[in-house]
Amino acid sequence: MKFYLPCVLVLCLAGCRPALPTARPSPEADQVVRTAEQLFVAMRTRDTLALRTLFHPGARITAVEGNGAEAKVSERGLAEFVRSIGTARDTLRERMWEPEVRVDGNLATLWAPYDFHFGARFSHCGYDAFHFARAAGGWRITAISYTVQRDGCPTPRP
Repeated sequence: MKFYLPCVLVLCLAGCRPALPTARPSPEADQVVRTAEQLFVAMRTRDTLALRTLFHPGARITAVEGNGAEAKVSERGLAEFVRSIGTARDTLRERMWEPEVRVDGNLATLWAPYDFHFGARFSHCGYDAFHFARAAGGWRITAISYTVQRDGCPTPRP
């Protein structure tokens, strides 16, 4: 009897927890990844119209460079981001791999390692963290946060 009550309590708690969004592949997760990949294509081709259609109008982009007290955090809005892409002198090439996507209804996140190049020149790597909301026109980016690392970058996997 001593062991019965704790076992029932543990089983009840295990079964009574709300379901968390999972990182399992799904059609919604595939759509989220495609939206992020469309962003990279629009950046590479400097397609500012496509860029605007991929984002929610109030989206924010945040970069975190460095660690600890030395970290530099910079934030910009969509208009400034689009302008910087449209006026870039070099081809902007960003690649991500092994994205982890979580979807709960009309909210999704994507977390993935990435690297970034100006033309053929490596610039930096890090992790992208995207937030998406599904609207009438599909998934829209509401925020992107990313880390900036200049060395010690992993080799991307195919």
